Amino acid sequence: MATRPAQITGRDLVLATVRDAGPISRTDLIRRTGMARETVNGLLTKLLAAEALVESDPVAAGHQGRPARLLSLGPAAGYVVGAILDSAGGGPGIAAARVAVAGLTGEIEVERSRALAGAAPGEILDEFAALITECVPAGRRVWLTVIGLPAPVAGGVVHTSSVLPGWAGFAAGSELRRRLGHGVAVLNDANLSLLGEVTHGVARGRRDVCYLRIASGIGCGLLLDGEVHRGATGVAGEIGHVQVDETGALCRCGNRGCLETIAAPRELLGALSNSYGSAVSAERALELADRDAIAQRVLADAGRMIGRVVADLANTINPALVVLDGPLITEDGPIVAGVRESLLRYAQPAVAEHTEIHAGTLAGRAALLGAIAAALSRLPSSAPPLPSSAPSLPSSAPSLPSSAPPLPSSAPSLPSSAPSLSSSAPPLPSSAPSLPSSAPSLPTDAGGKSEMSGRESGSSGASEAAHGGSSEATRFNSGDKLEMSGREDEASGAGGAAQGGPSEATRFKLGDKSEMYGREDEASGTGEAVQGGPSEAARGDGVGEVSGGGRPGGAAHGGLSGAVPGGGSGEAGRGDLAGEAVRRGGREEHAQRSVSPRQRERGARRVRITELLRMHGAMARSDVVRLTKLPRAAVVELLDEMSREGVVEPCDLPPEQGRSGRPSPGFRLVTPKELLAGAAISAYGIRVVIADGAGAVLHQAAHPIPMTLTGEAPVRLAAELIAGLLTENGHAVGDLREVGLSVPAPVDPHTGSFGTRGILPMFSGFAPAEVITEVLGVPCRVENNADLAALAEVRRGAAVGARDVLYLRADQFTGAGIVAGGRMYRGALGYAGEVGHLNVREVGPLCVCGSRGCLSTFLSPASFGAVLDAAPFIRESEDPEERLLKLAAHGHRPAQRALLDAGRLIGRSVAPLTNMLNPAVVVVGGRYGVAGPYVEEGIRESLMRHCTQAVTAELTVVRSGLTLDAEVLGAIESLLP
Repeated sequence: MATRPAQITGRDLVLATVRDAGPISRTDLIRRTGMARETVNGLLTKLLAAEALVESDPVAAGHQGRPARLLSLGPAAGYVVGAILDSAGGGPGIAAARVAVAGLTGEIEVERSRALAGAAPGEILDEFAALITECVPAGRRVWLTVIGLPAPVAGGVVHTSSVLPGWAGFAAGSELRRRLGHGVAVLNDANLSLLGEVTHGVARGRRDVCYLRIASGIGCGLLLDGEVHRGATGVAGEIGHVQVDETGALCRCGNRGCLETIAAPRELLGALSNSYGSAVSAERALELADRDAIAQRVLADAGRMIGRVVADLANTINPALVVLDGPLITEDGPIVAGVRESLLRYAQPAVAEHTEIHAGTLAGRAALLGAIAAALSRLPSSAPPLPSSAPSLPSSAPSLPSSAPPLPSSAPSLPSSAPSLSSSAPPLPSSAPSLPSSAPSLPTDAGGKSEMSGRESGSSGASEAAHGGSSEATRFNSGDKLEMSGREDEASGAGGAAQGGPSEATRFKLGDKSEMYGREDEASGTGEAVQGGPSEAARGDGVGEVSGGGRPGGAAHGGLSGAVPGGGSGEAGRGDLAGEAVRRGGREEHAQRSVSPRQRERGARRVRITELLRMHGAMARSDVVRLTKLPRAAVVELLDEMSREGVVEPCDLPPEQGRSGRPSPGFRLVTPKELLAGAAISAYGIRVVIADGAGAVLHQAAHPIPMTLTGEAPVRLAAELIAGLLTENGHAVGDLREVGLSVPAPVDPHTGSFGTRGILPMFSGFAPAEVITEVLGVPCRVENNADLAALAEVRRGAAVGARDVLYLRADQFTGAGIVAGGRMYRGALGYAGEVGHLNVREVGPLCVCGSRGCLSTFLSPASFGAVLDAAPFIRESEDPEERLLKLAAHGHRPAQRALLDAGRLIGRSVAPLTNMLNPAVVVVGGRYGVAGPYVEEGIRESLMRHCTQAVTAELTVVRSGLTLDAEVLGAIESLLP
């Protein structure tokens, strides 16, 4: 018998099952829901009478027996509503309300648009409410309305916006809910447009997409590895306020020279109107561009300017596809052509070659279709969990914990004198052909963190008295620390969601190690609060098999597939390790693409339990329930499953944890007996570390070597150093389970290899994991050094507790590592974070990548020559970088100022990336930081100057907590659950 998802009423479970399965017989319905036959028949009687379901005439079954009557959704099953505030949809300067009403299969039945007469937020919502009420058939249930606004939104509250300046701080979600009497979710319109293109348009099936909406302003939606990225405070994607000219025109945001002041349609149409002596509409501008050189040049120049920013994003976020949309955008038009031209000029060759630029294909309906898709994705789902015997599904990245313990005190730290080192919503309904199963994971709500009052056990059936209609499923405990806390039963029509911005629990606080447990379920992204809508908890725990946090010694470890079973004991278990290493280096990307949002959610829940046990050690099961805020039944099931797999084990609790009453069973993580090895290769040498199965450092060594013309030599040497370190300390190579390798170049996430056109010629065209495996005979995981440094800082460094982090390596080998929504992000080709090759000056020094004026060229020791040449008491033979750092550390003011200016330059260069990602924390690492706070202060100063206020309001800039050890420790962390 199937397990009934927790926290969903029997009535809604029946509807969700019919919706997910399509026409279904009563027998199959009883089997799928796991409820008693009498209960199901009682519910069906009421649903059929209410026309929420309809039953067909008998249909011959494919097996012997009586013909079956098939159940399907009826006209009264209900609707979802998508609504968009089009800030210029009613004509020049006139906003419009656009509304679509769809059935639960996703088919749109009504779509209308109306110019808005009101100006104040409340007046506009009154008009929206009237239009929605007019579009929905009288007396029919509306499960959820999703409304998109052209402004940053978090927790149902609108943030400061140049497009909607009067809406700042307005609780649009609860206000519209109060008017409509049913659930409402408020999202940014660019994110909804992105979702529309991914589910219906040109980006269908893609996982790494940057969507630009060029209309009243310039907004951006980001899809990072299949997840819609909103940032730490919900304001990610502020591309329109990337500063492109420090002395340019004053923007509505208060800054100067923002991209919007140069390339927004209102500016372009205004310029054309002045040139032609009469008002020029968007349609006329496109006609003129086909035959007139002036119009074509104006639009092409705007495209080149947008493309200049897009090229920087391609270098640092590395999407596979950039979608441009708006009234002036056509596939073969001058703006798209200009963007392509700039991409080829400023992006890395491999990035430019593999980044597609296309116009949107949904004729202005992308946001509306995205709103319908978002609403459908939030409906209760009926899918039961996969059996625990199902094969584990790999993740493309190790999940990053919100908090993790520091290294055990017994673990020796790496010496400071050692050489430093260089640089996941349930699927849309299967019955809706227009909404593909490959839809990205959507920003969601709690995902099952609040207990529904009146819930019965899964297999015993559900009594109608316990639910009293579908609205009962929306109740939450008053103590839940969710953005939608405070919401009451929608049937009562009372109350609204607690507003005032993001939950305190979502804010990063240095030293706060339990902050994650008040956040929304990270399984499918952080999302807007649903004001009174169907509980995300209604999705239950049936989210598929784990994609992370698996068996420490086996296949599911760290979300990786194909690990040697049992840690690789015995030759038969090793198999083709060279091929294994490549597959692990590539994260089994093809399998990851098939992981459903439910499976990601289940994997995320396992990760949360795993990291909680990592942080606190042995814990009572009741404490796991309390701190994770997951349903008790889900925790019981997951702990049992993890115990069977050898991830956790039952244990006796320490006496001080005892409490009166029946004791709750205790659990702790199983520490594998095998050893782990980490190695970091850089221009300064090779650092290797041996750690136990829990990641505690046991032994370490460093070997300085010059950079050679071939990258295989240092990789092979790293493997030999690991073998030597094991032997020196009484271990055998057979004691090793796996190796993590940090390299100073992008690694292809599909193959685990260096690209054929790599940034560094010595690191191109081969798979480093194969070399490691050839020498040591164990699997190897290869990652970029900055990515691993970011991972280490999140797990045991300065960013513990943060889910959105930007790590900056500040030295001559500058780079960045990105943690987005708790996951290490590499980009479509592995090039994400290549900030060292952002173009700073068109005719600057020649870079090793072949371009001119890259950021790294201004951070090389040669760029500090004037300061070093004038410095007293410095040996000429001393390394220039060492001289600079020594001078700054000993109070030499010119050297300190030079580092401060270097920080300002780094901050100015990464400000667009910071605007786009909206991180909670920027961690400053690298060698230049060891001399003092100068680089950190310069980066902080530039970010505060050049990023939008919404992004910097809660941004923390900190120095690395792991300094020069971050990369090699990140290599170890990449092997842990």
